[in-house]
Amino acid sequence: CSGVNPSTNRAVLSLSKKHPMIKCSFGIYPVDAVADKLNLSEETRHIEKFDVGKELEWIEEHANDCVAIGEVGLDFKEIKDPKIQKMQEEIFKKIIDLCIKLDKPIVVHSRSAELRAIEILEEKKAKKEEEEVEDELENNELEDSPSALARSNEKRKRTPDGQRHQNPAE
Repeated sequence: CSGVNPSTNRAVLSLSKKHPMIKCSFGIYPVDAVADKLNLSEETRHIEKFDVGKELEWIEEHANDCVAIGEVGLDFKEIKDPKIQKMQEEIFKKIIDLCIKLDKPIVVHSRSAELRAIEILEEKKAKKEEEEVEDELENNELEDSPSALARSNEKRKRTPDGQRHQNPAE
């Protein structure tokens, strides 16, 4: 399960402690990250305003309780103001730095900002080598998910029984 703000981060932590088979990630959803700068309408889902710096400290303090950091990223579909988009980018960069420091995978959420999110990840050198991701997948250290497989450049495919085989196009 993934948290997206302080209340959901604590909820997924509680759930993972209650049910050890559940693994959690702690996140700061891109829109929530800048909630204090937005004029929220009644039509908008409930967005919790919070101190991003304090939540990043909490995430760092509880790093051993999660398998990844996310969902985090950029949302330019909801956030149109270039100044607020820039704030989102700065927060995303801080989160990437924390992921690197903690050696945690990052679960990226991106809407209408995919290329910019990739550029920032590349600027921050926030990537693992393909072999590292493959090893982690084989050892069940990463969730076998589209985001994890994307990090391995989708060079491997799985057979119906879960075994990996080389892409015939290689």
